[in-house]
Amino acid sequence: MHRAGQVRCAVEQRTAVEGRFQTAGLAGTLAPAATTWLFTSAGNSWTPVALAFAGMALLSAVCLVAQGRRESRGASG
Repeated sequence: MHRAGQVRCAVEQRTAVEGRFQTAGLAGTLAPAATTWLFTSAGNSWTPVALAFAGMALLSAVCLVAQGRRESRGASG
């Protein structure tokens, strides 16, 4: 049986995840416009676009590693 605090924490965690998902969706809709702007402002060069996407990939990898550490810490502690 769940305690009231555990249920509230689960609901808060789910709400936080949903908020992050919505934020990511909004940022994703802006990606084509940002890519076009980077490409044209750099004189039709793909270098800034490639660097931007590499930066996003690096940020995603860092977040995944941090999330994995957080989950493994929570399971053992």
